Amino acid sequence: MPKTRKPIPVEKDTRRFFGVYLVEKGIITGFTASINPNKLGQNLYKIYLKIENISEKRKEFLLYLKKNPNIYWIGECEGQWDLIFAFYAKSDIEFYNMKNRIISDFSDIIIEKAIARYIGSVQYKKMFLTGEISDSVRFGGEIVNNKIADIDSKIIGHLSLDARKSINEIARECDTTSVIIKSRMKKLERLGIIIAYRISVDLKKLGMTHFKAFIYLRNISPQDERAMYEYVSRIPNAAYFIRNITPWDIRS
Repeated sequence: MPKTRKPIPVEKDTRRFFGVYLVEKGIITGFTASINPNKLGQNLYKIYLKIENISEKRKEFLLYLKKNPNIYWIGECEGQWDLIFAFYAKSDIEFYNMKNRIISDFSDIIIEKAIARYIGSVQYKKMFLTGEISDSVRFGGEIVNNKIADIDSKIIGHLSLDARKSINEIARECDTTSVIIKSRMKKLERLGIIIAYRISVDLKKLGMTHFKAFIYLRNISPQDERAMYEYVSRIPNAAYFIRNITPWDIRS
């Protein structure tokens, strides 16, 4: 396993200063909690689209996706695909119906599409910022139908939008106490529903670009997959190591 270096001690006030500076410069664009839908009984699917370059229709499509409560993530791209989005569903049938509705509503601008069933991934802790190898977080995995209360859903909603929001703020907005919020958050973390707290970074302001590598493997053994994972985990610029069921087995 790769060795991890101990972080250099930095005074709390210094860390706060640099955090504020990076936000003001627009380098850090947000703070979010990473939520694992697989631990809420949800399957995750991804759709890759090549679409016509019709500005107004494209904007309408993006707005449509942003308003869809089942959409997990949206990414605009250059290269083979123009748009990638992920959404969750309880079953393949639910996914099939939602996918058909989306594709049908915007079939006039869709040139090509591909669909992948998400299996799981490893999220790296933005090693490209330090150049150092660090621990990773596993996302996805087995589907577990954890039952959560309404207050848990509210907590997830708050932290998904702003993970810097204080426990006291969340407590006030949920009309409860900070003790209860803290306890519920610990439970969500223990169940693997909240798996990490992450920053969103504007890579362009760092002179960087995000690339995806799509890899199709004709045959792969568990040993081969572990070896590939170990190899990618030693690359500081790696952001994710993702496994799918068709059309690509692994993305990085």
